[in-house]
Amino acid sequence: MRDTLFPFQESALADLHEKINKAHLMWSERDPQVISFSAPTGSGKTIIMTTLIEEILYGSTDKIGEPDSVFIWLSDSPRA
Repeated sequence: MRDTLFPFQESALADLHEKINKAHLMWSERDPQVISFSAPTGSGKTIIMTTLIEEILYGSTDKIGEPDSVFIWLSDSPRA
């Protein structure tokens, strides 16, 4: 179930999709690609990323889903 995103979150989501598309074009066994996403506290990183993963797995209005996709989610929790 897709959440309703704020316009700035929709923009971040579109940017992530664009980076993924570019990474697919540039990928090779000898040159694997990594995409990183960071945003300020409270900006909705978790919602943006779960929406991205959902769209990749299940598809969206303009893209077919890729149910065999694999994701690695790393999260840092620095000590104050």
